[in-house]
Amino acid sequence: MALSHKARIDRSKSTPDANDAAAKRSRPQGHRETSARRLVAKGSRVGDDLVAAIEEMAQHLRGEIDLPAYEVAGGAMTPAKIKAIRLKVASSTKEFERLFGIPARTMEAYEQGRRNLDGAMRALLRIIDREPKAALKALAA
Repeated sequence: MALSHKARIDRSKSTPDANDAAAKRSRPQGHRETSARRLVAKGSRVGDDLVAAIEEMAQHLRGEIDLPAYEVAGGAMTPAKIKAIRLKVASSTKEFERLFGIPARTMEAYEQGRRNLDGAMRALLRIIDREPKAALKALAA
């Protein structure tokens, strides 16, 4: 129910007892009143997990704790390695597209880590990395 401006002003001037009674009537049944002293509301489970993870990361950055590290396999194609392969044979993604037929946007997505390589693309990039002239010759035919 929308109240007029005057009704809102009159309502704000009412006594605290009247406001408390009105607030209790508007609460759903079974709702418990929370303490005004409670400063931090309990968040969701996901939110609590995120806060804990960020606190753990901050402790690690300050050197207070050690976190487990994972090694990437030597033959894995990281975004930096994909970009290095492209830069060996072409100065831009457009030039790489012209030479090998791989769309520039696709290469950008691989280089930025937004997209993962499939088996065929991984093999092609390894061939381009090891034998760029052979790859160009094979694709030109």
